[in-house]
Amino acid sequence: MKNIIFVIVFICPPFLKKCILRWFCRATIGKGVRLGWFSSVVAGRVEIGDHSEIRSFTLMICDGTFKLGAYSTISNFTLLFGSSDLIMGKHSRIGSCCLINVDERLKIGDCSTVGHRSMIFTHGAFLPYTEGYWVKYEEVTIGNYVWIGAGGFVHPGVKIGDNVFINSKSVVKEDIPSGRIIEGFPAKQVGSIEMLKRPMTPGRLDIVCWQMLKYFTEVILRRKWRLEFSSDNTNRVDFDCGLHKYSILFIPSDGQHPAISGIDRSRRIIFMSNRNGWAATPEIKKPMVIDMVLMQIQPCRDKVYNQLHHFMKRYYGVNFEYRD
Repeated sequence: MKNIIFVIVFICPPFLKKCILRWFCRATIGKGVRLGWFSSVVAGRVEIGDHSEIRSFTLMICDGTFKLGAYSTISNFTLLFGSSDLIMGKHSRIGSCCLINVDERLKIGDCSTVGHRSMIFTHGAFLPYTEGYWVKYEEVTIGNYVWIGAGGFVHPGVKIGDNVFINSKSVVKEDIPSGRIIEGFPAKQVGSIEMLKRPMTPGRLDIVCWQMLKYFTEVILRRKWRLEFSSDNTNRVDFDCGLHKYSILFIPSDGQHPAISGIDRSRRIIFMSNRNGWAATPEIKKPMVIDMVLMQIQPCRDKVYNQLHHFMKRYYGVNFEYRD
């Protein structure tokens, strides 16, 4: 019966997949969940959190619990199989073309990423156990804020702590304590996670926000959409997209911010705010705000607004949640 449901979910269009999972698997599916074309997930118990996504051509079948946390993503062409559980936290991601074995439980914490073409195994047996070769069945645990680079391989029984970076194509055979940078075959410690970080202040975040906005104008507006734009190189970008005129205004943590009174009211205005307690004035109807202090966005169908916050997530690893 499970295999039949798996095939039905696979061939159904995205808008029917959630209904079938609820009817036949008693799945718990949150709001804003997206299931891609030719994807399927069947498990003993299915829980998919709010605003999470399973992308196209992704196949997952297991006998235990499949739990995908809110705002998490499993990318295209990933294959997951086994007799146990996948428990995945919030804001985490499994990249495309990954191979995941869950014959024993796999637990992934919050804000962690498994890079493209990575492999995680909880079962290791490739030659006959009856002829003296080894076998290992043991769960894998991945902590919070872990980044496994593309092509990584995690062996059965490995426990990875919090705040860990594992470089691309590393082979992890032993436990990794928190706060480490790991690379190689077999993977060894090469540094502390603090080497990858810099202390952030509100002023430094102002600079970071404007750098992200500048790169957005280059990558999305100029290269992808072939649009021309104007920028004052401090806190405002103007451009036309389709039938609409847009202004993106950056509100810094302190000091003056772009004047709103002189902006044409026919423009669609997007605010990126890094100022604590800032709110758009009542004269702006239906403002579109990306709050960099609370890390919140709002439900909105505007193409540019959605592209901007998805751009920051994809290119810079910035995680947002929807404002209530």
